[in-house]
Amino acid sequence: MTKLTVLIPAFSYAVKHVRPGLSLHLANQALALRRIAKTMDVRVVIVSTPEEDSPGLWEQVRKEFDEQDIYLLDSDAESLPRVARDIVKQHGRVVVHVHGTRQLRALSSLKTEYPDLVRIVYTVHSFRNASWKRRLYSWVLSQMLRRSVDYTLFLTPYAVNQFVNHQTVFKAGRGGIVPLGIEQDDYDATDKPDLSFLDENHQREIQNDDAFNFVYLAAFKPGKGHEWMIRSLAPVFAQHRNAQLILPGWGSEAIQNSLRSLAIRLDISSQIIWPGKISRAAVANLLRCCHVGIVPSLSETFGQCIVEPMAAGLPVIGTRKGVGEWLIMDYSTGIGVGYGDEKALARAANFCLTHQEEVSAMGQRAANLVNLIFDWNAITASHLRMYDSLFSQSSK
Repeated sequence: MTKLTVLIPAFSYAVKHVRPGLSLHLANQALALRRIAKTMDVRVVIVSTPEEDSPGLWEQVRKEFDEQDIYLLDSDAESLPRVARDIVKQHGRVVVHVHGTRQLRALSSLKTEYPDLVRIVYTVHSFRNASWKRRLYSWVLSQMLRRSVDYTLFLTPYAVNQFVNHQTVFKAGRGGIVPLGIEQDDYDATDKPDLSFLDENHQREIQNDDAFNFVYLAAFKPGKGHEWMIRSLAPVFAQHRNAQLILPGWGSEAIQNSLRSLAIRLDISSQIIWPGKISRAAVANLLRCCHVGIVPSLSETFGQCIVEPMAAGLPVIGTRKGVGEWLIMDYSTGIGVGYGDEKALARAANFCLTHQEEVSAMGQRAANLVNLIFDWNAITASHLRMYDSLFSQSSK
């Protein structure tokens, strides 16, 4: 492999619906790259702010990274270009893997200054694909990618097709598809899940031996489909009073209040559990108490809300968006439904409630599939091969 340094700006800016600081998937990407790069002539450096959006991330990063490979920015993220220039001057060939337009704008001048030493890789996460802004935003972004980026990564084929003007990237041979990875949770299946992050009433309801728990891991935002999901489930829940829907998450209070009122009108409020915002560490324990994941969203660029339940051994009833387009295989790993198709969602939920052995088998197949495909080590190995090709091609 060509000798190079990989620079990961591992932080999110404080914008609407995005928490600032070191985020989970950026930390996991950096850690996996670090583990694999140790066996090669590749150096991985991480540049971030002191904040983090999930407790304990910095502790893990510092445990695995050498101190000289961690660069902490001032609170003003404008210091990012300065730090990046110092890294290029010190290490020579550098691949900068960015995950947002603000980072791209801040670093794009590096290619002009060091055309032989810098390559920029960009991962497309969200482009307002659940609204009319999708067309404008993705067209503008495609122009930025064409001018400043050597290789663009999309998370799913679905995301590519939703991205206006994606031909600009792919026809030039400068785009590809690599998904995010998932955490591999190590736990003893005989241990009781730790639900201490919930109040006692919620713990008792979720761990009721007779309960059949559906779960939707999603923020309360427009396009996530909470309302039509609750309407769809109401007649099924009326027939199966042991059925429960768990809705953890943060987001719009107005949406949450509207959903609570809807559940009361439909007489299923006692069967919906609202844990509020929970930590990343709590998700795995919650999923161990659930039976089926539900994802009724209008659009997903990737679909962590699909992958995480599957990795925990749950089949998913969902719209085939993002990874759901090819992960949700009917009555094998889950059941696909069209957005807003209340009858289909109700039918799928009723099947799960009345065929629990089949549900367990479906969940196991889902886990086998996603734990193989979305292993962070395998994904970052793909990243490293792609990084190498960007310099190898130019050196011929």
